[in-house]
Amino acid sequence: LDLIPLRDLIALVHVNIVILFLFPVYRLNPAIYLVFKRDGEDLLVYAYKNDDCVRLKDYFKDAFHRAFIFCFEDQTLDISGVAQKLSEQSGESMADILDNFITQGVQTASKLGDILSGENSETGELYNQLIGSSGNDRLSGENEYNFLDGGDGDDTLIATGDYNILIGGRGNDYMIGSEEYKDIYIFEEGHGQDT
Repeated sequence: LDLIPLRDLIALVHVNIVILFLFPVYRLNPAIYLVFKRDGEDLLVYAYKNDDCVRLKDYFKDAFHRAFIFCFEDQTLDISGVAQKLSEQSGESMADILDNFITQGVQTASKLGDILSGENSETGELYNQLIGSSGNDRLSGENEYNFLDGGDGDDTLIATGDYNILIGGRGNDYMIGSEEYKDIYIFEEGHGQDT
């Protein structure tokens, strides 16, 4: 398992940038070997067919500790992909896992073509991780740091924070990042014609 610091992926020009700590990118072998396990508030990631693993401290504690993207040879997993794998492997309901994440700064699309404002309508608190559906979604991240994943479909992603990662996903997506800071846009084969 190789940790690839973002400073090796993008040029950072601002003195107080902390993206390196917010959004590490992990490169792993094919996802078929992947096993996720929960240990208290930590996520254990087994990427090979043995006992070698990485412990992601406090992954289940809050959204700040969950801003990870797992890049495999054959696919990329964001928070919703992690929840799905964890559910399949542990037997825990994916709805329960996602409900827990929602109370900790993650907003997920509940229908195709959903509009995610990035704000909790009951508390006014801002979400920093927005996950779209397979429809044409609109995600607006207004927190200090934002992780926006449109999923499939022709999505619109708008991130106005200081530190942003935008993943359009499959489809022809329209993405707007911060005007003053450096953003990270993640593209993969099959992601379509993004703007």
